Amino acid sequence: MKKLTILLALAFPAHAEFFSGNDLLTRMQSDSSVERSIALGFVVGVADAWDGMLFCAPDNVTAGQTRDIALRFLIINPQKRHQAAVGMVSDALAEAWPCAKKPKVNKL
Repeated sequence: MKKLTILLALAFPAHAEFFSGNDLLTRMQSDSSVERSIALGFVVGVADAWDGMLFCAPDNVTAGQTRDIALRFLIINPQKRHQAAVGMVSDALAEAWPCAKKPKVNKL
């Protein structure tokens, strides 16, 4: 996983907001295994960064599952694909794996 993170750091610009949903979808559906690997690394990076905050993935989730969820979200939301890929992947995973809401505690 650390090698993948290093690869991502070298492959992507520092401004993730410039990587759109269209860009991600193109890479996910590419004939190039390198492009598909970059897309998978991006999705896994978002999942690692925001798990437990924006969504709560199951303990045994696979990289392939996260990719499939992101891909489905990109396909069924073409009207949003111009937006930042990081937000689209976060939204997809939050929709798939919402965190349990904590019960409210009454303070006296």
